[in-house]
Amino acid sequence: MIYPVIPAHNRPIISVEKSVFFIVSRFIERTPYQFEVQRAANWEALEDQARQVVENLVGAPTSDYYPCPDDLAEQAVWPEEED
Repeated sequence: MIYPVIPAHNRPIISVEKSVFFIVSRFIERTPYQFEVQRAANWEALEDQARQVVENLVGAPTSDYYPCPDDLAEQAVWPEEED
């Protein structure tokens, strides 16, 4: 049996939605093995940089998750964690 890849908690990514929106995000583990994608609070300000990163990686991006470079991830402002 091949197990699915489990994302790392708080790993920065670029989430491409509808091949139009380029969102600096991260995975948040809500319960064991249950993750959701959390957008950076300032993702819109980072969108042009995120678009350029993804286009440099793959050319014509599709809706998917892509690695986020450290320099871009450092600019992200994350919403407060919910209790």
